[in-house]
Amino acid sequence: MIKMAKKILILIAALLLVLVLSFLGIQSYRARVLNNVAVHKSDTPTIVLHGSGGNYLSLGPMTIRLAQHDLAQRAMTIRVDKAGNLDVHQYRDLKNNPLILVLLKDNKNPIGGQKALSDIMKRLYKDYGVRRVNFIGHSMGGGIMFRYLEQPQAKTPKVMKFVSLSVPYLGFGKYMGANSPYFQDMVKNKDKLPKDLRILNMVGNVNGRNSDTQVTVHSALGLKTLTDGQIKHYQAKVIPGNFWTASHFMIHENPNVDKIIAEFLWGQ
Repeated sequence: MIKMAKKILILIAALLLVLVLSFLGIQSYRARVLNNVAVHKSDTPTIVLHGSGGNYLSLGPMTIRLAQHDLAQRAMTIRVDKAGNLDVHQYRDLKNNPLILVLLKDNKNPIGGQKALSDIMKRLYKDYGVRRVNFIGHSMGGGIMFRYLEQPQAKTPKVMKFVSLSVPYLGFGKYMGANSPYFQDMVKNKDKLPKDLRILNMVGNVNGRNSDTQVTVHSALGLKTLTDGQIKHYQAKVIPGNFWTASHFMIHENPNVDKIIAEFLWGQ
């Protein structure tokens, strides 16, 4: 009986290994689209923030792909504990399109996330001399970043470009709609957005259902209402595909999305 159980465990482990290796092989093949992307290198950091329930595996792999193809450089990770304390780990100079990955321990608390982002921006300005940044935010992370943009603060880096990925601006479920308190609160502060801000807004459309399985295309594109006449540039891209390429939990694993982001942030 024990021998049989061991054989079953070995078989399961072998199958899992095959699945992981197959996924990595497919990802490597798909990532070829990044091989010939031309970018301009600068010292402007890009802050990368995951969504609700997220962790390193959410957007960390995206930063790895961008670095592997010499489009950017992984330079810093900032971990924020539940008390809001910042643990800054810098492993490269803030040069060559530096990426700063932010990881929230309290990863389902947008209010705490907003304070953490504010503290991070102040720290970068004061301790690292950063004067300009870009933002990449997925889902709740993008919402946190947009709320930050509506609340300008002194002695913080200026946000030049913002990549909004799968963010439900019009809410979701029973809270969805232009009249929802969530959306109306953002409407009240839209005139505080930086006038020279550039935004790329992206959302998936899985199997033509006008949703990424969590956020509807309509809800994500509600951002246009908030930015009309307020910022320098706004563009939206709907990413068609299946669960593995366009869903809420997989769109940030799509190298074609990486390419669009790289060209928007650093394109020549």
